Amino acid sequence: MLGQGNFLMANKYIAKETSLNAAILLADLLSKREYFIINKDLSRNDWFFNTADNIELDTTLTKHQQTKALKQLKEAGFIDYNNKTVGNKRQFLIFDVCLVSFLNGSNDGVKSQKLKKRSLEVKKAEARIEKSGSSYNKSIEQEQKNKNKLITTETKNKIPVDVAFNLVANGTTIHKSQITEETYNSLFSVYGVDEHGNIDNTPKQNRT
Repeated sequence: MLGQGNFLMANKYIAKETSLNAAILLADLLSKREYFIINKDLSRNDWFFNTADNIELDTTLTKHQQTKALKQLKEAGFIDYNNKTVGNKRQFLIFDVCLVSFLNGSNDGVKSQKLKKRSLEVKKAEARIEKSGSSYNKSIEQEQKNKNKLITTETKNKIPVDVAFNLVANGTTIHKSQITEETYNSLFSVYGVDEHGNIDNTPKQNRT
């Protein structure tokens, strides 16, 4: 009942710099990231996800308290997060450089100050993340355009379904490469196929 796993952890220096809720939330995020590291499931830029419901379950912090705490942590330069949630999941990134720099200063007895500007390393990391994310989105967009173009080209060169039905009804065997898969399935529901898989004009019910 009094085991370590049943207690909430919070760094007092982080709490003084931000708030107790923010320190608790940061500890939970660090624990969550450790889980993804162990399971080798971090994104290529060290982003990971968590849900508001899961955070509330682990920390007792309500969604309103989480929003305020996240803002404090971001303003202090300790984390970044994506405001847009996907499937109730929000993405997080922890800036270890800022955390270590801050905690080293605090532990040495140096009076802490708000980290109004992030370190050069963090800025470079953010630039790489933004650049890679933009490149990834452009790649996905181009891939979809290529697929759409291929589908349009293939459909354009195929025999329309109404023409295909007329041809088969008049005794013409249609090669399966001449029609789309959708047209093939429509014809196949009425007519049979020969040994090569081409549609012929023998109705299924008349086949032996």
